[in-house]
Amino acid sequence: MKKSKLLCYDRKDILYALLGLILLIAGAFISPINHYISAFVLLIGSVVLYFLFAVTLDSKNYLSLKAVFTLVWLFTIGLADLKLVDYQEQWQRNTWFLLALAYAMFQIGILLGSRLGGKIADRLTKKRGLQRGRLKLELRPERLFGICVVVSAVGLICFVANVCIRGWIPYFVKETGMYAQFYTKFYLFAVAASMISGLCYYCLKTQPLAKWKKFVLILCIFYSTFIFPILVVSRGTFICSALSLTAVIFYLNKRKFWVLLTCVVVMFGVYEVGSAARNYTSDELNALFQPSEIVISPGTDNPLGPDDNPNIENPGKLTFQLPGKVAFLYSYLTIGHDNFNEAVQNATEYTYGVRQLKPFNVLLRSSKIDNIIDNGERCLVRPYLTTINLIGNSYYDLRWFGVGFFMLVWAIGFGMIESCYLKGKGIFSLLVLGNTLTPVVLCFFESWMSEFSVWMHWGLILILCLIACVTLLPKKKSNTKNKSV
Repeated sequence: MKKSKLLCYDRKDILYALLGLILLIAGAFISPINHYISAFVLLIGSVVLYFLFAVTLDSKNYLSLKAVFTLVWLFTIGLADLKLVDYQEQWQRNTWFLLALAYAMFQIGILLGSRLGGKIADRLTKKRGLQRGRLKLELRPERLFGICVVVSAVGLICFVANVCIRGWIPYFVKETGMYAQFYTKFYLFAVAASMISGLCYYCLKTQPLAKWKKFVLILCIFYSTFIFPILVVSRGTFICSALSLTAVIFYLNKRKFWVLLTCVVVMFGVYEVGSAARNYTSDELNALFQPSEIVISPGTDNPLGPDDNPNIENPGKLTFQLPGKVAFLYSYLTIGHDNFNEAVQNATEYTYGVRQLKPFNVLLRSSKIDNIIDNGERCLVRPYLTTINLIGNSYYDLRWFGVGFFMLVWAIGFGMIESCYLKGKGIFSLLVLGNTLTPVVLCFFESWMSEFSVWMHWGLILILCLIACVTLLPKKKSNTKNKSV
């Protein structure tokens, strides 16, 4: 009986994934005829499939990785297909097929990873504590408050040191783009420390603490997630920290949808504050992101689209154009896909997996890897719009094989992480899952698995886990007494 339920679950999972795959493949044929129709189908389909995955398959787990990826991947592709800015062009058919391949491999990988992770978690949960010789691995809750305070303090000290070196704080500088010149060697540690907010909330929610300790933890959360990212005008740092915090809040509050929705609204509000702090004027935003003039002409055969005949009078014609700030947000959500299409259309070189080694080159220190990456191709719709989506570097590395293989490997890892938390409910597995939301939720924005930041945060979580769990046991005293011969 158990086996039949399991197979039924698999069939539904595969069915919903196939629906998403069909929408993407259909876009390859519908978009050249009418990209507005394909765009709206993808936008609506992404929301419907999200709730099908989250509600019917994952017991109202609205942060289910396969549900979130379906929503974000299909929704941002649909937005890009609206073609609301001038630099956008009709995508290559191969672009659509590669986007569909990536989606299929993600869904397959998540399913495989969840099975494998579930088996690992079952074995670990049977053992409350692991012991090897004098080393014992078991969570020591009394250590968590100290960890939160120390990590937050280190982050604050590194931020202050960075300010002393540069002599200014990006948020209070009026010149455009000054946030990009704020980086020093201390900045990396300040960013890494911002991920502590999730552990701070866990302590608040689960630990019996004195009031002054709770107040200190609240300050740590506000500094790490809000104050620091806003002061350095780093929306990426904020979103990564906020996603990690959101995962902890969501799962520790019985996975309520309104809790997740509140977190999303707060994230969007702070994102807008961070965007405004970059000090771009409306004219500068219009020049950078080039919003198109969209024409609504009820009296023509093509009622929605660019005005191809401006000399013909049409009293029913209506036009609108995205405001600069809206165009900025629209480009943020879609430019990665447009740059990916540019790569599919123009890339000629292969880097054979070298781009995947970029985050590890911090330790390898190979000049050859740096040279290949720095001098490698970058096909962009505009030189100043450098974003590329999650599979961008995989395509540069190994084209079709790279997209399918690497997406499958990553998704297996993501599925194992999610399954391990859902089975074991450990705080550090939850922090790992929260960090995994970065490449999933922001899959439209960056080739995250080729970036050091994600791996840095996972590494920090591992270090904190060891500090919180490892205990050195005392030597056992010998019971044998010396015997005289």
